[in-house]
Amino acid sequence: VKLVQSEAILRYLGNKHNLIGTTAPAYRTDMLLEEARDLDATITGLSYEQGGAAVAKWLNSKELGVKLQLWEDCIRKNGGFVTGTSITVV
Repeated sequence: VKLVQSEAILRYLGNKHNLIGTTAPAYRTDMLLEEARDLDATITGLSYEQGGAAVAKWLNSKELGVKLQLWEDCIRKNGGFVTGTSITVV
């Protein structure tokens, strides 16, 4: 199999090696994978468009704090894992 898109590669490997999550619905893993991509896109976009000062400002913003709190709550709820009770591609 030849794959070139990072999301496709992650999903392919996740499915192949049972890393999509065994105790949580697959859509939850997909949702969190997309959320991680959105965070990356925000930081990358700010960096290229407005520079390091804008990235630093956003990294200290309330918006990021809210997003990270949601991740922390999810991980805490799942006993240290993002989804379910085992390691996943997220």
